[in-house]
Amino acid sequence: MALAVTIPFAIGQPATAGPSTVKPASASGADRAVVVVLHDQLGANPATKAQSSNRKAKATSAQDAVLGRLSGAKPSKVKHFALGNAFSATVTPDQAAALAADPSVAAVLPDSKVQLPAPTAGPAAGASTGTSAKAATPNDAPGAICPADPSKPLLEPEALTSIHAASTDGSKSAADLASGAGVKVAFLADNMNPNYADFIRPDGSHVFADYQDFSGDGPNTTDAGAEAYGDASSIAAQGTVVHDLSKFVNQAHPLPPGCNIRIRGVAPGASLVGLNVFGSTATNSAVLQAIDYAVTVDHVDVINESLGLNQYPDSSSRALFQVFNDQAVAAGITVTASSGDAGITGTIGSPATDPLVISAGATTDNRLYAQTTYAAFPFSNGKWISDNISALSSSGLTQGGRTVDLVAPGEGNWSDCEPTYAECRTFQSPTQGADVQSFGGTSESAPLTAGVAALVIQAYRGTHKGASPSPALVKQLITGTTPATSACRPTSRVRVCWMPAPPSRPR
Repeated sequence: MALAVTIPFAIGQPATAGPSTVKPASASGADRAVVVVLHDQLGANPATKAQSSNRKAKATSAQDAVLGRLSGAKPSKVKHFALGNAFSATVTPDQAAALAADPSVAAVLPDSKVQLPAPTAGPAAGASTGTSAKAATPNDAPGAICPADPSKPLLEPEALTSIHAASTDGSKSAADLASGAGVKVAFLADNMNPNYADFIRPDGSHVFADYQDFSGDGPNTTDAGAEAYGDASSIAAQGTVVHDLSKFVNQAHPLPPGCNIRIRGVAPGASLVGLNVFGSTATNSAVLQAIDYAVTVDHVDVINESLGLNQYPDSSSRALFQVFNDQAVAAGITVTASSGDAGITGTIGSPATDPLVISAGATTDNRLYAQTTYAAFPFSNGKWISDNISALSSSGLTQGGRTVDLVAPGEGNWSDCEPTYAECRTFQSPTQGADVQSFGGTSESAPLTAGVAALVIQAYRGTHKGASPSPALVKQLITGTTPATSACRPTSRVRVCWMPAPPSRPR
């Protein structure tokens, strides 16, 4: 599921030189909430940990200078940003026009409300069709949908084996090489409980290093949580909570009792920073504030953005999100983004249009369809082939002439959830809470990729005396074609690969 951010009519479009243009504004009309982006993005002061304080002071000074040139009542609800040299405020129509005409201003854009779209199509309560799922096969054997021994839960998501992040048959995988330890990954989503059991390590320490609410709804709302649980699970779930799928699936097509699974993230050693931006009152400035916070306060290594908007032309979205993400990359932060779930329409949404981020499309994992008897699976031969391009994934070319950087599993997999949250419901009843959920879309592909980035960063540090790779190098290492002699075949799909050890040489 890709989240949507709406930006309607832009007051001022970003200009390549000189002041922003603006439609004539009359003195009448209601005050408006805007985001103002300045031309000078303070390139000499990147938002690194060492430079953050200096950059913040320079950005605030430049923004105050612009605000000081406005006449009339003092703008309200002013938020200063440091990552992108920008601020948000509520201003009069005349002040909006004055801002757009200011030579220091690149763009004046509405601070529009963030909205969640309808969920990505997938299994729903009562949606199973056909006959019951087949009996369990030996644990983690090819074609297994339930463990033969309930005391040995099946490892989920299937994505772990699809991308070689973990092995269930003893073969070599990324889990033998790295866990993401020492790497901090932020993600932008909705609300969740960061103290959920699967985000507590076996030693009692917490996976979440920080959790902040920027949505305006506060930390106790339980209206939405599917995206946050899905993102967090994909990146760093510990696999300590056991879920029984027989209590989840439609009872018209049951699974045997004790169809137990455990959910593990790609990088269970990584630390998470959860940023709730998708509440009932959240705005674009809340999303920008969260990105700013992740870089300048938490100093994360990776940011995952499972969100997007589709505009034509997309200059307004680039003026907002690309400015902030490019500054994050300049500060050494790897940014992953979902490309969108536009399917055959081929529309890649922003911020995945930014050439500096890692944009992710979706591939298929079909074991969940076998477990839930969804999509006419019972009429098949009982086998499946995963790792194909998903029909829901956005594709094609952006206005800037680029396409997605890679694809990763996005249809469909299991993730943790909690019955308290309204979206966490079984397939048996829309009122019955669940501790597991089906999760998919490019909003799954992106956090899986963020987890892979965490593995790359940890592995690089381990072989470079603690030095971190640049975001461009992380992207190159993930997307680069693997040599034919490696453990993975050349592919554009996300895979964690390794080179075989060189033959020993006589001394």
